[in-house]
Amino acid sequence: MKQAMKGLFSIALLISTAVQATNTVGRSFLLGGLGTPTSNGLIGHADRANRFDAEGMPVVFTSQSQYGQTFKSDDIAKYLFFNGTSSMVVGPVAAVAAGTNAVGTVTNIHSINLLLGTLHESTITAAPTVKTFSSNLNLYVGLNDLMDGLYADLSLPILRTKWDAGLTEVSKTASTAIAADIITVGGGAIVAPYTTAIAALKGDKTIGNVTSAMSYHKIDGAQSRTKVGDAKAVLGYNFINKENCHFGLGLLGVFNGNGATKAEFAFEPNAGHLRHGIGGRVDGHVRLYEKDEHSVTAHIRADVFTTFKRTMRRTYDFTLNGVGSRYNLIKEFTAVPAYAGVLHRGVNLTSLEAKIAQDAVYNADFMLHYTNGNFVVDGGYSLNGHTKEEHKSWVGEIAGSKYGFFSTPNADANDNSNAVDVLVNGFPATAAAGFAAATAITTAMLNKESGLAKAAMTHSVYGNLGYTWVDSEWTPMVAIGGGAQFSGSDNDALNAWNVHFTGGVSF
Repeated sequence: MKQAMKGLFSIALLISTAVQATNTVGRSFLLGGLGTPTSNGLIGHADRANRFDAEGMPVVFTSQSQYGQTFKSDDIAKYLFFNGTSSMVVGPVAAVAAGTNAVGTVTNIHSINLLLGTLHESTITAAPTVKTFSSNLNLYVGLNDLMDGLYADLSLPILRTKWDAGLTEVSKTASTAIAADIITVGGGAIVAPYTTAIAALKGDKTIGNVTSAMSYHKIDGAQSRTKVGDAKAVLGYNFINKENCHFGLGLLGVFNGNGATKAEFAFEPNAGHLRHGIGGRVDGHVRLYEKDEHSVTAHIRADVFTTFKRTMRRTYDFTLNGVGSRYNLIKEFTAVPAYAGVLHRGVNLTSLEAKIAQDAVYNADFMLHYTNGNFVVDGGYSLNGHTKEEHKSWVGEIAGSKYGFFSTPNADANDNSNAVDVLVNGFPATAAAGFAAATAITTAMLNKESGLAKAAMTHSVYGNLGYTWVDSEWTPMVAIGGGAQFSGSDNDALNAWNVHFTGGVSF
């Protein structure tokens, strides 16, 4: 048993070292599924489940309520924004805005793509937060009547989660005029429908030949969801089940209740790992010390499962344009070809359904359980993580050979840096010259990685104080505690603190 613990700890350190990665910048989707219940069910189960002397069908039921909130909001902002910081500049195309903006200012999103004034310039800063209240119901049933050592363990996490990008904005150059011939409304300059970038990111307005609002990848204040996370069902067998230790293996089924992602918002609330899965569990304990009413036991629990691919909608950037090009305005051409007089929001075309999978999700817990009569103290460490998401195949596509990239009259058609207006082979701004099927926007131009979550890992520590009525037939217990979760890399997972309360009975 001690060797198994040493092996598990060594594997955790090895994985932790291997998963360290460079910062993620400008991904359109963040997977928040690392918020598993504290201790993965060990709190309240220690010394109550897997009893060597149990007969019949012993039952342990616990309910753990937990509130958690993220910290280090700058890290989440770096994940979402396009320049590796928590602030971005929404501004004019440099050639159009010569002399009007601060020297050296780099534009991350061109203002015209958000239907702001041609010379609008402002800085938006994000301080994202995720707040989650969860209740995890756990039921352990010994199946000794069927086979000594056989058991079933079921858990159901229900989460209410609130995600808020926390945008603020500082204006540098006020501009409400959109120059002539950029967005057509009977010729001449027009008044922009938005005056701030925060309002523009809601994407709810249209003007002129921009005939549709943003259907996807909007930022519109805080968004809340109530979902079932990764529900787990384990059928296990204890190969060793003695007074001072046990060790068992189990078949694990995972059933996620979040539903497929819809890409409606840029900071999309989600729970669990979004897919169903199958895997295994290792579970065990060993008593390290016992004298009078004092005892110390060490507990391990490790789950590993693979997920099944699922059709989900994500928002993608264009490979040649770079991070943020999802917001570009896109022209529609007729079959002649000629400009059809319609501009589309880029996110409405690049938010597509695809089959997305994830090879592995894992979590491992090590917990020390101390008892002194009726009093209990627990302290533990959790390793949680997942491999990167994998794009398996497209389900949707950018239909037809009729879309080209919008360009302002003075934009550089060969600029393929951040959030530019056109591709190297994009359509010209005003005429049909150069139109060909080979240069039309296609699904193949999308950067698949931009819409997928990267590999991530967190390390958690937790502790609690509890009381068990050991002389009661139902042995009720209560415990209260807290913990903290730290990302294993700079910005690929959430950093969060939590407080939790656990209650349960066993008979």
